This record gives sequence, C-alpha cells and structure tokens, in this order.
Amino acid sequence: MWAVDNLGRRKLLLIGAAGMCVCEYIVAIVGVATPTTNKASQNSLIAFVCIYIFFFAASWGPCAWVVTGELYPLVCALLMSFF
Repeated sequence: MWAVDNLGRRKLLLIGAAGMCVCEYIVAIVGVATPTTNKASQNSLIAFVCIYIFFFAASWGPCAWVVTGELYPLVCALLMSFF
C-alpha cells in the first residue's frame, strides 16, 4: 500500500511490468543459449525467476486488487454491499 500511495498506480504497474519483462527476457536467453548441464546457468535462472516473483508481488499482485476495488463509485459500492 505504501508503494501504491507514494508512486501511484500507473508508475508502479509500469515499473513492475518492465522488471518482469527484463527477467523473462534474461530467462529465455539463458535457457536457450546454455546447455542444461551448466550449473551456473541453472543458478542464474533460479535467481531471475525469484526476481520476477519479487516484481510481480510488489506491483501486479496487489495493484490488481486495488484497481478492482476502485472500479465502481463509492455510492454504487455501498449499495452493493447491502445486497
């Protein structure tokens, strides 16, 4: 919630998307360019998947719930909560 309030929804989603894109790109390059027996490449794949999870958990994971909660005006949300 701190990041959503201070950075804003759009900027946080863009930073998260860029970080996830870079991680996916690196995982794809390393996965295709190195053999499966290379221990260093396996460790780098695990590291970049963990960094990908961090970017998702810090941006797209919680922001989706924030945006969903703000879709309806407050009056509509209050009326729907009674039914």
